[in-house]
Amino acid sequence: MSRLARTALTAVVFALAGISALAQARVIYSATADAHADIAQATSTALKAHKRIILDFGGNWCGDCQVLDIYFHQPPAVSRPEVPDFCRLNQGDLVETFAQSLQLMAGAFVEKPPTDFKAFLRERFPDAKNICSAVPEYKGDTKPDDYLKWSDAAQIDVCVVRSPMGIAETGSVLLSEEDLRVNTIAFLAHDIVILLNPEAIVENVHVAYRHPALREKAYSVLMTGPSGSADIGGKTVHPAQGVMTLTVILWPQQAR
Repeated sequence: MSRLARTALTAVVFALAGISALAQARVIYSATADAHADIAQATSTALKAHKRIILDFGGNWCGDCQVLDIYFHQPPAVSRPEVPDFCRLNQGDLVETFAQSLQLMAGAFVEKPPTDFKAFLRERFPDAKNICSAVPEYKGDTKPDDYLKWSDAAQIDVCVVRSPMGIAETGSVLLSEEDLRVNTIAFLAHDIVILLNPEAIVENVHVAYRHPALREKAYSVLMTGPSGSADIGGKTVHPAQGVMTLTVILWPQQAR
């Protein structure tokens, strides 16, 4: 063991010993307490409040029990000031930065909706026989609701979905259960095309984590590029690592 490691270990041992010695000086278990009555009272209270009970067996001589009691009686959390967003880009810069970040991660960027979306898809994916659409902008050959078994999504050649948010800093897009309807269509499909409202691009991940989908949905994911591993571009294995290509089209959101 190196000298530095021995020094660090010694410091930890002394710190733990200090905590244990301090803790053992406290009397947390009453010698005159009626355990049966305390348990009965706790059970009654828990039943009324629909809560569970933690039953702690210990003694004043037990250092671990003392430390556990300290953690059980921590003071209430102190409110902290809001952390600033650290934003510095305007809307035009957000789009440009998003495009650059996306392309660095092997994603493709299209700056405006194609005049003929069907022709665009057929030209870009000439071998695709099954294009699954989760958006009203394109009918598609199938819908997410056609795949009752999650594994059936592997039959999809191209998946078309809409993302509610993009992140300029990382080139990521947010997808939730509401956008996908069947979560696996974004990963078992061979290729994915994502429609993104340019107004929905935020500057950084700090701002992105405030999006309601990340707090309110049972499933949400940030996708960055077409691969879920170091195999950027997904060229080695499919579908173990996700889609082979990821294309983002800037497409303003239609009014609902």
